[in-house]
Amino acid sequence: MQNTKKEIHKWLVKTIIGLNLCPFAKEPHEKGQIHIEVSKASNFKSAYKDFVSSLNYLNKVNPIRTTLLAFDQLDTSFEDFNDFVGSLEDNLDENGLLNIFQLVCFHPEFRFSDSDTHDLANLVNRSPKPLIHILFTEDITVATKDLAAGENISFTNEKNIKNLSESELKEFFWYLY
Repeated sequence: MQNTKKEIHKWLVKTIIGLNLCPFAKEPHEKGQIHIEVSKASNFKSAYKDFVSSLNYLNKVNPIRTTLLAFDQLDTSFEDFNDFVGSLEDNLDENGLLNIFQLVCFHPEFRFSDSDTHDLANLVNRSPKPLIHILFTEDITVATKDLAAGENISFTNEKNIKNLSESELKEFFWYLY
């Protein structure tokens, strides 16, 4: 589990911050506001319990502003994991918490719904382990005041990834090769 935590931290620093895939990640990382949690769950019922625990932690511990909840032992396809994250979002909505928390799905096999499996744009949300990024909605609202700027990030990421050489892809996305 400690190795998974190190691997997620390396992914955050080298890939997410290093390639500036999320321009909002560097500052909270430097301020120690990102919590990395590794779940021991091997099924979705246990994963749900760990998710709720992570929500409580994020809501209570200052200065933590975001949590990366990785699932080290959850052997699941991207489709099943994505459905699980969707059910978590539905649960947040039903409990009036969707205006407080936002979830982002990451998975080693992540695929945007309108893309081919091998499309390099998918790398933006590919992580070493199935992972849920839990953050405060207000932080995203402040960071992406301008919707066009938020959309521009996606286009910029896709362009930058597609311009990486094969050796750079292997360097930044080592966990996929």
